Amino acid sequence: MLDASLSSHLVHREPADAHLRVDQWDFGPMSLLSIRTSPMCMARTSKQTRADEPSVLSLTMHSGAGSLHVQDDNPLTAQPGSFFLVDLSRPYISDIRTDITGWSIKVALDQLGLPAELVPRARTGLHDSPLLDVFQRHFRGIITNPNGLNDDVAGRLLGSATVALIRALMASAAHDQAYAPGALADVLVLRIRDYVTRNLRDPGLGPASIAAAHHISLRHLYQVCAQANIRLEQLIIRERLEGARTELGQCDGHTRSVAATALRWGFTSASHFAHRFRAAYGLSPREWQHLAADGSDDR
Repeated sequence: MLDASLSSHLVHREPADAHLRVDQWDFGPMSLLSIRTSPMCMARTSKQTRADEPSVLSLTMHSGAGSLHVQDDNPLTAQPGSFFLVDLSRPYISDIRTDITGWSIKVALDQLGLPAELVPRARTGLHDSPLLDVFQRHFRGIITNPNGLNDDVAGRLLGSATVALIRALMASAAHDQAYAPGALADVLVLRIRDYVTRNLRDPGLGPASIAAAHHISLRHLYQVCAQANIRLEQLIIRERLEGARTELGQCDGHTRSVAATALRWGFTSASHFAHRFRAAYGLSPREWQHLAADGSDDR
């Protein structure tokens, strides 16, 4: 662990049965870690942190009860399923007293766009934030299947959305009026984009369903999208077309039905799909299939 992590002092409580496993997935600007470890105490000193890169924060949830985490002379006792925040680039002590299975998000402070002096206030106020439940649901959704999102466009978008949600969570936990409004607006935009990406195959996807899913009015939805320079209907069509184009171009020994592919990607009319496809790519879906097949044969 000392070779794989930031420099620190590490003492195993049960050396004869010491074990540790850490898996990591990178999603755009953030990293997700799965941690399984035996009881241990880890500490970072001021000397060890001086050579670090800019501040890196860790937001962690684990299953063990009674673990103690101390930073800035402020002790926090972790409960199963609860979150705690640590600035990894400043001195701290983590005393893990039982076997734990945990999950942690790491992100650089400069990616959050928040001042360093806000972090201690956010750390102590985390569990009073009205956004904590929102973040917990989002977090549990990520850890359900991290392999399914790794190195994917949706995964990178998910990483950006998660960072924006952490920014809003920390700003609200610190009761910071300067950063909270903008952070909340960023979160909403990214949640909308993520929702669109995850529901492209639903033929009912549209402004009304998106607004209802986010508990906002249509007017507010269009205002938020306009401020982010997003034309919602065009975004949906563009993403659906790209998904269908990718599927039609896959040469796996049989010709995919254009009509069935159009239906799978949320188009209710094959002719409308073909018209949109030609307008976007300059050729029909069938022509694209033949072109992709010929390229595969050449290889």
